[in-house]
Amino acid sequence: EHLKAYTENIIESISVAVLAIDLGGRITSCNRAFERLYNTTRRHVVGLAVERLLPPDVIASIQKASGKQDWKFIVGQVNIYKLSLQNRPENRLIVNLSLIPMQAPLGGESGVLIVMDNITEKVQLEDQLLQAEKLSSIGLLAAGIAHEVNTPIAGISSYTQMLLKEIPENDRRKPILEKIEKQTFRAAEIVNGLLNFSRLNSSEFKDLDINHLIEDSLVLLNHQLELNNIKVESRYDTSLPPVYGNTGKLQQVFVNLFLNARDAMPTGGEIAVQTGMSESMITVDISDTGTGIAEENIRRIFDPFFTTKSVGKGTGLGLAVTYGIIQEHGGGILVNSSSGKGTHFR
Repeated sequence: EHLKAYTENIIESISVAVLAIDLGGRITSCNRAFERLYNTTRRHVVGLAVERLLPPDVIASIQKASGKQDWKFIVGQVNIYKLSLQNRPENRLIVNLSLIPMQAPLGGESGVLIVMDNITEKVQLEDQLLQAEKLSSIGLLAAGIAHEVNTPIAGISSYTQMLLKEIPENDRRKPILEKIEKQTFRAAEIVNGLLNFSRLNSSEFKDLDINHLIEDSLVLLNHQLELNNIKVESRYDTSLPPVYGNTGKLQQVFVNLFLNARDAMPTGGEIAVQTGMSESMITVDISDTGTGIAEENIRRIFDPFFTTKSVGKGTGLGLAVTYGIIQEHGGGILVNSSSGKGTHFR
């Protein structure tokens, strides 16, 4: 009895979730880690068929990995890495799952252990690291390209402006030159975006009021938002301490996010802005009631040059630049969105 209690205490204390099932596929027990992971209690799961508890896609993955349709035929350990699992509150988790056949004391199999290690946070950190490495390498490339392209753009722009000054207003070539000038300005903006993305420009950091900075950014876009029938609801925490940062770069972050929100609401809508504190970090929440981001695009929105906008409407650099600036300020940026249900950036 002492040994049994000692063993059960170990199972209850470990951080990985353990689910025990018999040869018929019915749940016989689980540990506290599984209760936390799945947001349930053993009173509700013991006696259930495992197919009634775990989602069909997880059961299908287990059967495919083991090559067996019946639990009693699983004879060796089976490992599934980075399996997507939806728990009872419908949160998407990433787990490493192992199937381990249990041996009865007198020989023969007595069931199967399903062991789940929740690696969701680890995967998110790996993704952030991968994103940072990707941005770093592309940033160096972008800086080189931007400096090379800047010279011919400056030449084209200068010569075009010289010609515009020399020809009369009624000359039919004037509108063509004006179009060339306009396109060179657009090209220069893209190049400047690349340079900002590469973060090679000098940055002066100082204490600043994040609430005033957000309000100033909204003032810049006030006319555009009104034209698009977009209302802004702001809730600022006035007790926030100063942020040590670069005014221009942080303003670029907020302008990018507000413009993206505007583009996601072509027929109007609402932007909600809220500031606050979370432990030692200042948080800024920006939500919109727009078209949202499709699930397959969520992981790519911070990639340079990735955009779902039509040609001429966006370069795909805005969120990549935003990500780089927030990283430079020692922060992080999170997004939560689904198609048709709006988007929330923190």
